[in-house]
Amino acid sequence: MKNKNNNDWKVYKVSDTIKIIPLTNKKIKQSDYLKTGKLPIIDQGLSLIGGFTNDVRKKLDCGESAIVFGDHTKILKFINFDFTAGADGIKVFTPKIKISTKLLYHLLSGISLPEKGYSRYFQYLQRSSISIPPEKIQPKIIKILDKAEKIVQLKKQFMIHLNELMFSAYSEIILKNKSKPKTLEELKVDFSMGGTPETNNPAYFNGDIDWVNGSDIKREFIYSVDTKISEEGKRSKNMQTYPTGTILIGRVGQGKTRGMTAILRNPMTANESMIAILPNSKLLPEYFHFNLKMRYAELRNFGGDNRRGTINQTNLRNLEVIVPSMPIQENFARIVKKYEKLKLSISELEIKKNDPRSLYQSLIQETLSKKIT
Repeated sequence: MKNKNNNDWKVYKVSDTIKIIPLTNKKIKQSDYLKTGKLPIIDQGLSLIGGFTNDVRKKLDCGESAIVFGDHTKILKFINFDFTAGADGIKVFTPKIKISTKLLYHLLSGISLPEKGYSRYFQYLQRSSISIPPEKIQPKIIKILDKAEKIVQLKKQFMIHLNELMFSAYSEIILKNKSKPKTLEELKVDFSMGGTPETNNPAYFNGDIDWVNGSDIKREFIYSVDTKISEEGKRSKNMQTYPTGTILIGRVGQGKTRGMTAILRNPMTANESMIAILPNSKLLPEYFHFNLKMRYAELRNFGGDNRRGTINQTNLRNLEVIVPSMPIQENFARIVKKYEKLKLSISELEIKKNDPRSLYQSLIQETLSKKIT
């Protein structure tokens, strides 16, 4: 543990802050989950509760509350009721320093873990560091972070409903369309592959050319990215600058990236983890992007069941696409742009929890100035 001597905030390695709860002879196989029962089962799935059991002997001894971490999914859950553990892939722990379980949960939620596909992530969580505030101000920070979490959850729910509306609008177009699908090869769609300059040459980086990597594709509409390369770095791999309207598709990735698509809203380069689909006169990018987005599972299957599978240009050339008339595509593109505007505005409002000290400093001052306790 290090003391940074900044208002008594102290920096700890996560491994020094947690006490792991043993799960031996306590875990319940998913095949034994019940729909209702005496004891909730917490696993690494998205839902807070995975199922139930009537075997109360499986109850974990965690005290009043605990944190559950999905070793494969990276999902964190704060649990303040009696429960037991799902079959595999979770870690259950409580604080072993002077901090509330709820605050520790919030601080851990702000840690950005690497993307390693279907790997075990607890090792990366344990190696991470967190800043622990003085005990006297912890309750105020918990209140602020509780509110922040509610905002984030509301944002997620809103985006789910917004996506459902978009998929409904897209499906209506497809149902009304009577034209025969065409392959991307028949449509003369052009593809390109990106590249990566030698990372040990500093002259190739920190330039003014946007260079998209796999994690950026999750943004869906890309206006700029954090990683920049130089003109020299671009030339070193004969990289192409893709024009506005290019669609990028993740071609590799053990996680969610493979099969995801995004639209470039400004000219950029990209690394080799993506295939660039260049603008085509017969397919507006907004329509084409949603066509591909609706077929995410199909695109992922091009890479096979293997988690290390790859989507290639041959797969995409043979992909069949329904091509509505241009007026229909233009009308749908207007809907997509409204969706994009809403999504971007919601993203700007999202409160980031990756720096709880900054969050405290920016929001608690207003609380203190109003003498709210």
